[in-house]
Amino acid sequence: MWQEAKKKEDSYPQEEEASPKRQTQEEEKITVLVLSDTHIGQKLSWFPDEVLRYLDRVDAIIHAGDFTSEKAHNFLAGIGLPFFAVRGNMDTPSIKETLPEKRIVTLGGVKIAITHGWGAPWGIEKKVYSFLERQKPDIIIFGHSHKPLKKQIGKIQLFNPGAVCGEFSSRRRSFGLLTISSGKAKFDFVKF
Repeated sequence: MWQEAKKKEDSYPQEEEASPKRQTQEEEKITVLVLSDTHIGQKLSWFPDEVLRYLDRVDAIIHAGDFTSEKAHNFLAGIGLPFFAVRGNMDTPSIKETLPEKRIVTLGGVKIAITHGWGAPWGIEKKVYSFLERQKPDIIIFGHSHKPLKKQIGKIQLFNPGAVCGEFSSRRRSFGLLTISSGKAKFDFVKF
């Protein structure tokens, strides 16, 4: 089974370049909705309105794993926006078979590495950095810890949008917005 999954992952595109259809009038400005740890069907019955209201304001969607529901994955994939996702440790077997462990995409000239993360949440940014630094991304987006984080290690920006379903120790929920303009990236948290 591991070898089959490995073959499937090896056949997944190593790097993708995307050009979102919806662009604002500003020069090549791209706004990306960044989600992780939605846990639909486990901790939440559906996406909160705070997330849904952003769907018509963004040019692309990134999900860093733990959908925990095919319905949630299919909904985001079917919106019609460029959609980049990886599997999480709590995802269903069918999602784990469909999505890769890591993904590299270039948006607006910015190289983004995406993974979920694993193990204890303490120091997770160092683990994902070590896992993906060889890809030479500008940004690493990850989840798993349920804690929002913006951090720079060397030349690489790390961003964890937090958890749409809430942090482990509190009910504080969050997701992220990534704005790319003229090859520069800016992250913002939306906490609710």
